[in-house]
Amino acid sequence: MIAQLEHFLNYNAWANLRAIASIRTVPVAGSKALDPLSHLLIAERFWLHRILGLPNPEGEWATMPLDECEAYADETHARFKAFLEGVSEGHLSGTIHYSNLKGEPFDTPLRDILTHLYTHGVHHRGQVLSAVRAEGGEPLTLDYIAFEREAGPQPA
Repeated sequence: MIAQLEHFLNYNAWANLRAIASIRTVPVAGSKALDPLSHLLIAERFWLHRILGLPNPEGEWATMPLDECEAYADETHARFKAFLEGVSEGHLSGTIHYSNLKGEPFDTPLRDILTHLYTHGVHHRGQVLSAVRAEGGEPLTLDYIAFEREAGPQPA
């Protein structure tokens, strides 16, 4: 299961970088695509902090400049990768105790949080590509099968 989660983590990073590359094709500065992209990247960092038992990251849910988005995505991916390298199969079935932004407490299995991360990303990257297309840019495919064709088969 860990190998599969690492593979999905790599897909997530690949798709984030392709979404960023898509925004770079928009002919006008200040693309509206930065709003859902920033939300997605900041949410990923929040989940990482919850998983690690750290306080929520400082700062607001602000729209980040594109270069900052790229650096933020790279750093978060590296931190998630380091986390997964130290996880056991038993840890995946364990529960993460955290509070949402309203301070409400939750207990969620780690496996479910990681699954949420990947599906949440798919949703918001779709919004990114819609905005890129509307602003005259060239959206790159983010389909999982395209990742598979580049990265090779998913672990068994």
